[in-house]
Amino acid sequence: MPTTFFSDFALIGENLDLKEKIYFQVSEEGLIKEISTQCPKSSDIIEFKDSLLIPGFINAHVHIGDSFAKDKGINLSLPEVVEPPDGLKHRLLKETEKETIIDGMKNGFKEMLSSGTTTFVDFREGGPEGILILKEALKDSLIRAFILGRTTPDFNTPHEILKMAHGIGLSSSNIYADNELEMIAIFCLEASKIISTHVSETEEEREIAFKKFKISDIERSIKLLNADLLVHAIYADDKDIDLISKHNTPIVICPRANGYFGVGFPPISAFLKHKILLCLGTDNVMANSPDLFREMEFLFKLFRGTNGINMLKTKDILSMVTINPAKALRLDHLTGSLAKGRYADFFILDLNSPNLIPMENVYDSIILRAKSENVIATYIKGRLAYERRYNS
Repeated sequence: MPTTFFSDFALIGENLDLKEKIYFQVSEEGLIKEISTQCPKSSDIIEFKDSLLIPGFINAHVHIGDSFAKDKGINLSLPEVVEPPDGLKHRLLKETEKETIIDGMKNGFKEMLSSGTTTFVDFREGGPEGILILKEALKDSLIRAFILGRTTPDFNTPHEILKMAHGIGLSSSNIYADNELEMIAIFCLEASKIISTHVSETEEEREIAFKKFKISDIERSIKLLNADLLVHAIYADDKDIDLISKHNTPIVICPRANGYFGVGFPPISAFLKHKILLCLGTDNVMANSPDLFREMEFLFKLFRGTNGINMLKTKDILSMVTINPAKALRLDHLTGSLAKGRYADFFILDLNSPNLIPMENVYDSIILRAKSENVIATYIKGRLAYERRYNS
């Protein structure tokens, strides 16, 4: 039976335009059939008064597997925590029972749903077994996982990974020879799958690339790997940025994780000047909560504090967790915005929340004032995925 939703306010279409008194008719398949200001004649209506309906957030870079190890790496360096194979995270993943890892993942899903995230991109460690663990954890949740599996330089697993996942996610291009990167690119092209990799997250990683290959890891990732999506790019120089722009390669930035690990921050203003498509991710759950409200506010204030100019609009930041990642992942025909023919992925923000009254500008309030506690409910394909329960 098709469902109709009503909200006093909603952000509609590719421009996230604010509209009033909006009805959404949703098919049994979870697709939006119609968006209208006119009430349908014969339909059960789920109403949200004094509320704002927002497209579901897309967290463009997460490591969900370390959710069970929150804050165990605090005050350690980035390599000490995440560098394979002996970083703390990888040791803990090997030593910890599968059930504990799965329980941590499930808590991560709940936290994301409670803060409006309907899709997340996971860099899945552990090869095929790691993917199976994530899929087992997902059985009881409606959240959508876009899985980028991890292959190794011995090339025992790329074909198996690509059968199980949406693509490949590399920890670094530096551990692969040129011909290996080229082969991964061919495998992913033939399978029509996404390739993503961490690049220039630290000065050391960048120096390794120049020492071993005479060019930056960013240049290798674009020219040899043909990466669809780059993560971090903190130490990208002008040559790299020109190359990224020329190839229209999106970048996922994770500012809170960069701050947590003390590795610096990416040249966001240069990315913006070159019109590079930017997405936001929260990175390792052991280091950061997967809450995009916190990420967006941090980004705005970081940019304002380091640039002193208002070049980055709050509406642009909202696009980094909705419109932009959908485009980067080739999902923009399905999700990322509220439009006819796309999935009914959205959440409801309570406009009666004290922290949101009065609301001068809806985009400013979402980025600078809204928080997960204001999310009443989250829907994926028109199905209730999360509902906040208040104690009486």
